[in-house]
Amino acid sequence: MVGTAWIALKTIRQSDEEGPGEWSTLEAEVLMNGQEVCGTKNPTPHKILLDARFELPFDIPEEEAKYWTKKLKQMNSLEEDDEPSPTEDVQKQLMPPAVSQCCK
Repeated sequence: MVGTAWIALKTIRQSDEEGPGEWSTLEAEVLMNGQEVCGTKNPTPHKILLDARFELPFDIPEEEAKYWTKKLKQMNSLEEDDEPSPTEDVQKQLMPPAVSQCCK
C-alpha cells in the first residue's frame, strides 16, 4: 500500500463525463470512530490524480433515469452552507424506493 485518501461522498458530483480530476495527497494512517472510517492523517510524499463522480446505471428505465438525473442535478446545485441537510423523514419523502438498482 502506498497510502490512503479520504473522499467525502458529499463532495462527489453526478456527471456522465470525465472531469479534470483533482490531485490528492495520500495519507499514512486511517482515522476510525469505532467501526467507521472518518478520515486520514500523516501525509506521505505520494499524490494521486482522482476523478470521482456518480453515474447513473445504463440498465434502468428511461423515466427512472430522468427522475434520478433531475434529483442529482438539484442536489449538485445546492450550496452546502445555505441549506441544512435534510432529515431522514424528508429524505424518505424525496426519494422513491429504488427498484431496478438492487441486486437480485
